[in-house]
Amino acid sequence: MESSTKYLSNYSLGNISVLSCNETVQPQWNQASVDGWFAFTIAICVFGTVSLLLLLIVALTKRLHHGAAFLIIHLSCLQLFLCAISYPLSTTDIYLALIPDQTVRFAIHCPSFLFIFKVVLHTEMWSSVLLAVNRCVAVALPHHYRMMTTKVALASMIGVPWVIALVINIPLLFGVGLDLKRDHPVEYCLAMPNGSVYSRVYLVMERYLPLGVKGVMHFALFLHIHVKRVNGRKSVKPFVPSTCTAPSRSLQKPQTATTSKRAHAQRGGRNIVLAEILGVSFIWKCVCFLPGPISQEVYPALYSSSQILQFWMLRTFALCGYAANPIFFFALSSDYQTALAQLL
Repeated sequence: MESSTKYLSNYSLGNISVLSCNETVQPQWNQASVDGWFAFTIAICVFGTVSLLLLLIVALTKRLHHGAAFLIIHLSCLQLFLCAISYPLSTTDIYLALIPDQTVRFAIHCPSFLFIFKVVLHTEMWSSVLLAVNRCVAVALPHHYRMMTTKVALASMIGVPWVIALVINIPLLFGVGLDLKRDHPVEYCLAMPNGSVYSRVYLVMERYLPLGVKGVMHFALFLHIHVKRVNGRKSVKPFVPSTCTAPSRSLQKPQTATTSKRAHAQRGGRNIVLAEILGVSFIWKCVCFLPGPISQEVYPALYSSSQILQFWMLRTFALCGYAANPIFFFALSSDYQTALAQLL
């Protein structure tokens, strides 16, 4: 019969703790630290849920749902699902398992729950990648951006991440790469690698590959915006008004052209602001997502002495990456600030 002396060590794959065979697990935590971690994590879930709902309400009621904003709404819905449903259920399941002599457990089917969790997780990551592609085209190739705002293009940029997520995660249902089950000395739902090559490929597809692609996109955008601003400063010339008169009918065309240029400049400014918001959001996600997995790869014994440290680094920090996303829109975008002020 298996017991808590089973040879296991903690290992993280994405946002759900998983296990690999290395050493004996000895539960090392005190109830105060467990309660503190649970309370803080649930508080972040509540904050993220409220802020994402507010962002969605503002975007939908104030008509900020055209073009890229439609993709932002889709991305926010995925983050809302993670903050309002997936993380609270998973965190509570772990918390109940860590309470001494606690026999109450969530009556959830672990394979189904973890599969949905993982699919939404991957869809969110790849949706943000395609949103970065959308911003690259809008800022660097504005004359071709209209093709990105058609119904077919927007539907494709929403559907493709779901297809990628399903292709990556469907093998898990057949035990390829990870085992989705409740099998741990403290009995909470987890995804456990089964030693196959696909378990490593899965980690790369879940974290490092989408973040790497997004990093390249945002770095290219940063260079393009910086070069454009430098060239814009060099090309500025003093404006000398003309003293000659012209017929009133001929004045209408310059005025129309001026209005068109002003509207184009405003759209370009909004595109740059949105690109900067997404760039800041990308940096924040890297800060929240990468330290846990990287530290575990470099220092595999780091979490063996503290189970709670594993939950903080691999779950709560990752949750902060989603919950804080609306803050960047409300802090950096005048459109969202105005819409929020009108709503409140």
